[in-house]
Amino acid sequence: MDYEEFRKSPRAIWARAMGQRIKGARLALGMTQEQLGGRLGTDRPRGKGTVGKQLISLWENGINEPSVWDLIAISRALGASLEYLALGSPHNLEPLNPQKPSRRRG
Repeated sequence: MDYEEFRKSPRAIWARAMGQRIKGARLALGMTQEQLGGRLGTDRPRGKGTVGKQLISLWENGINEPSVWDLIAISRALGASLEYLALGSPHNLEPLNPQKPSRRRG
């Protein structure tokens, strides 16, 4: 798969959308990438090191995806739910397996 095909893939589209939600939440708090990185450094698993603005920029632009641990730390630092950051507004979500309610015959 070449780069253009990847950019159009569902995973790349999801990564860009998640990055925009991270960026939007950060900007809504008036926080810089450096400030967010400083908050994340204290909430990461031992041995993961600090987070610089370059890594946050990669996440926000959908070039790289945060690990689950980093996404949890981002959620805490921004006061945003994991569901919102990863999937968007819960009001816009459709069930993954929509099923019609069963009717009981009685």
